[in-house]
Amino acid sequence: MRKTRVLLANAPRSYREVIASAVHDLRPNLDVFVAEPGEIEGKMESLAPDVVICSEVYPAVERGARAWIQLYPEGEQTAVVSVEGERVTLPNLEFFGLLSAVDRADAALRQGTGAPRRD
Repeated sequence: MRKTRVLLANAPRSYREVIASAVHDLRPNLDVFVAEPGEIEGKMESLAPDVVICSEVYPAVERGARAWIQLYPEGEQTAVVSVEGERVTLPNLEFFGLLSAVDRADAALRQGTGAPRRD
């Protein structure tokens, strides 16, 4: 069984890279990938991520990812978390809240099917 794939494609780059490094170090059970926001569509095809962390939710993310986390939509201090179509808005999300959201998404994906969606 492969690891859950997490794609970080949020802005700004420095924020994305710090989050990716921390998630990689703290959650070795996940495969973490980084991309520019404009590369999301291509990365959805080539990487087939299970979870996407982004600044803008593109149609390819909604169609292809089983879970996604949109950071600071419209510049607001919130995050929108969607796991298998169920969305919740979280106010004032800090790093450990983000990590918790990733953990919940990973657990829900594994519990729902026994494994991430694609191999």
